Amino acid sequence: MNGVVTFEQGYRQAMQAYEGLKSVEIDKDYIAPIGFHRPPEVLLSELKAHSQAIAAYMQFLQDKQAGKTPPAEVPAAA
Repeated sequence: MNGVVTFEQGYRQAMQAYEGLKSVEIDKDYIAPIGFHRPPEVLLSELKAHSQAIAAYMQFLQDKQAGKTPPAEVPAAA
C-alpha cells in the first residue's frame, strides 16, 4: 500500500511531489547506470508533467469538495 488513508493525505502527497519535482534538472555530467529507452531529460520532463497533472486534479477535487467556484483547472497532458 502507498500509505494514503484519507483524501487530505493524498492531496498533501500530490502537492509535495509536484513541488519537489518542478525545478529538478538533470546534471549534465550524469551517466545513467543502465540504458534507458528514452533520454533522462525526456523521462524527467514526463515525470514532471504527470506529477503536475495529478496535483492539479487533486486541487480540483479539493476545490469541488469545498464548493469553490470555479474549481482549479486541470491542464491537458502534453
